[in-house]
Amino acid sequence: MTYEPIRSHAVVIGGSIAGLLTARVLSETFQTVTIVERDATDSRAAERKGVPQSPQPHILLTKGYRILKGFFPDIDADLLAAGAVPIDWGQDFHYFAFGGWNANTTEETDLKSFSCTRPLLESVVRNQVERIDNIQ
Repeated sequence: MTYEPIRSHAVVIGGSIAGLLTARVLSETFQTVTIVERDATDSRAAERKGVPQSPQPHILLTKGYRILKGFFPDIDADLLAAGAVPIDWGQDFHYFAFGGWNANTTEETDLKSFSCTRPLLESVVRNQVERIDNIQ
């Protein structure tokens, strides 16, 4: 006897970035995905009680940005519109090590990402997820 699971409804507990991305992945397999979050949320970038580290500075590293871009192809436009600052790590990132500053390139690289607050990033991801029809 072969068992075929019924993939009609998935429930994700928590609507932080991890929960939102989990819902996005599950939306490809389940008919309906429900996110349960105890904090009130809306489309604005606001700190939430359930995310104690949200007021700390954040930066989206290149690999994380590439993963988000794979899930949400137009996320870069939404990040820019929300006020995130684009970064080309080859041109824009400077550090001091071994008695001198690093050598940066003057040419554009593919090491792109954004600097933004955690609430801004979460709100942009939430807005992207809300556009997916089978997630509630």
